Amino acid sequence: MEARFAGGPITVGEGHATYDVATKLVTVDGPGWETALFPHEARALAAALTTVADDVEKRADRLRRRPEVDDHLRELDD
Repeated sequence: MEARFAGGPITVGEGHATYDVATKLVTVDGPGWETALFPHEARALAAALTTVADDVEKRADRLRRRPEVDDHLRELDD
């Protein structure tokens, strides 16, 4: 996925532990960093990202002015 403020793409994939190929991991690579998570950690991260993204969108919707306010402000400028 392209992540504008991360400086480039973030790639999520499959990997394994260096000490044991049977231990499967989820890899996350971004510009200048990388990490590996156990599957349960990756699911917890995904859930946390989804929850916070939902909260941010709801908050942004509440803070956005209604379109008619902008129309009224333009009328006042004329």
